[in-house]
Amino acid sequence: MDAGTRLGHVESSGRRPAGGHVGYETMTYETRDGIATITMNRPERSNAMNAQWFQDFGAALERANLDPEARVVIITGAGKAFCTGGDMKEPIPELLTEGERQLRRSPLSGGLPMFTLQIRALEKPSIAVVNGAAAGGGLAVALACDVIVASERARFALGYIDRGLIPDSGTTHLLTQAVGLHRACELVFSGEVLDAARAFEYGLCNRVVAHDELMVSARGLASVMARKAPVALRLSKRALYRGAESDLATAVDYELFLMHHCAQTADFAEGKEAFVEKRDAAFQGD
Repeated sequence: MDAGTRLGHVESSGRRPAGGHVGYETMTYETRDGIATITMNRPERSNAMNAQWFQDFGAALERANLDPEARVVIITGAGKAFCTGGDMKEPIPELLTEGERQLRRSPLSGGLPMFTLQIRALEKPSIAVVNGAAAGGGLAVALACDVIVASERARFALGYIDRGLIPDSGTTHLLTQAVGLHRACELVFSGEVLDAARAFEYGLCNRVVAHDELMVSARGLASVMARKAPVALRLSKRALYRGAESDLATAVDYELFLMHHCAQTADFAEGKEAFVEKRDAAFQGD
């Protein structure tokens, strides 16, 4: 295994992630070329969520956040599905109990309704690579990411209404931000399944690509991001999400505050020098 590829999981103590393949029961984790890839790995259950899924997903996200080699995070699913939400064959009370227990922890520790907050708490850009069905909580996973790249075979659905439930895990907020209130109401009230083309039309995903080219396309986009200045990436993400929920004057003030911080970094000096010398900048994250 080359030095650029490391597998396993991080301890919650915040120590540097160890090398070697430790593995999760329901996830795989890989860092290569500055890109951490978290793959939900219950293909026999369409990557549906159970108690172990929540524990493993929280650990994988924490690892990605702490991983010094990772500048961008990809989240995808093994097999034919992205994630189909809660596993209906698992006892729901057990999942709720686990969620309640995890809720008492930090946003990077896991929990039933907490995973969307965990994804948004990542200090690195996140890309959902939707290879198949993204339904219920699985759609929430995708919506919580910063960018969504979808296969032509992707399908997006809520389905809560057909089970006598309401959307959870922040889906009402995330979906409304993505597609607007009226379309969000239509999708929630009808339980309609959107194919990739209509999802793109609705603004639910950033791009749709041929299924066989999905990961190549997503990694290409991630590679572009991974070459950018890490501090500026992190602070741009903060500014975008703060700006989305602020008035203009507040957004301007916050941008000035973060801009001042960026201007003090070695990467800013490198960016200026590279511009003058007409070459690609070699950002180090300082």
